[in-house]
Amino acid sequence: MPKLFLHLEKKTPVHSRSSSPVPVTPSKEGSAVFASFEGRRTNEINEVLSWKLVPDSYPPGDQPPPPSYIYGAQHLLRLFVKLPEILGKMSFSEKNLKALLKHFDLFLRFLAEYHDDFFPESAYVAACEAHYSTKNPRAIY
Repeated sequence: MPKLFLHLEKKTPVHSRSSSPVPVTPSKEGSAVFASFEGRRTNEINEVLSWKLVPDSYPPGDQPPPPSYIYGAQHLLRLFVKLPEILGKMSFSEKNLKALLKHFDLFLRFLAEYHDDFFPESAYVAACEAHYSTKNPRAIY
């Protein structure tokens, strides 16, 4: 019997006024349906878990790294400097604006709480040590 039905008794009345019991034990055909469903679900889960976000060959070695490899949380925070200006040019209802600001506040609190993970000392270098190059940018870890 499938696990779904283990908590049910062998016979359950149709409704409270009826005393005629109806068996809830699934037939052999029903068991086969559940078994095939379980097998199909397992196959689909395994397929989804085998997916990769990017191919193994990404990024190509002959190209500079993508900006997401170079820019980090410091650059994301710079967006918050311009955010009031950006939001001022958009039209939001008061309700939506409050909800959006609440999410921004929660996000900034999250960054503040985990600042050691997002802003490690190793991410900062002295200006004299920095290597600026548009042809070969490098990530600073």
